[in-house]
Amino acid sequence: MYDGRTAWGLVFVALLLFGVVVQSGAMGSLFYSERVYTSHRLSTGFEVEDHVYFLSEYRLFRMPRGIARFPDGGQARRLYQATHLYRFCPESEELQQLIQLADNHQPGHNVQSAYFEADADVLRFIHTVRSGTREQVDTWQAAAWHMRQNREEPLSAESKAELLSRLHYDQEKPWKPSALRKALRNMTITDWKLPSPLAYLDQTDDQYVNDLIALRGDQAHRNAIIEEIAAGRIDADPRDVLRRMEERADSLEEPARSAYGLFGRDTVDALRAIR
Repeated sequence: MYDGRTAWGLVFVALLLFGVVVQSGAMGSLFYSERVYTSHRLSTGFEVEDHVYFLSEYRLFRMPRGIARFPDGGQARRLYQATHLYRFCPESEELQQLIQLADNHQPGHNVQSAYFEADADVLRFIHTVRSGTREQVDTWQAAAWHMRQNREEPLSAESKAELLSRLHYDQEKPWKPSALRKALRNMTITDWKLPSPLAYLDQTDDQYVNDLIALRGDQAHRNAIIEEIAAGRIDADPRDVLRRMEERADSLEEPARSAYGLFGRDTVDALRAIR
């Protein structure tokens, strides 16, 4: 006979083994979506002469499904996550990935908290990598970049503390994240030098085309497909895809037709832009 304590112990062991199996990927397809989702957050841009410096946090993940969502929605499976410092020239529309910051992603990691300053030839910046609690303050990551010599600068603990003490936010800066996104809207995943969500999928060309027509996945997924079509790596005629999307819209009743047009606008514009 098992007493209550033994029974709960067996449940705990079973759940522990279940977690190991899921995290190992042995049953990942059962508990996580096949679809790959993208999160791409930008900091405020900091302008130095004719360049704008900013941080980018890029994440690819699969959403939990089924029992993996128990008990509070579950946790996404992270496929890729990295934070980079970029330099952008608005006049030439040149985007450069400068450095990848230390892999220190924790709950509360937020490049939108970034603060920049520059003197002479050195750019310094700081942002939160973990949200604090009542017992523990926020954790911050700081780094520096030599703008003339194009190299990362060492930053002492004292310099980090001084940078944090000067931290403030200027809401009137022209390069808010929304302004950056608008200026960078034509940049491809290749321009960003980041992995495509398609790198984690195994689909045929026809399946990718059907994703466009059905508006499956998020916009980053569809943009990646369109980039591959434009580069000739997915065999599809953009005009044919647009024709099939128009036919699909015509087959729908309102309000589904209007919703399809609204959510498919960016996809249609990107397909039309292929030359």
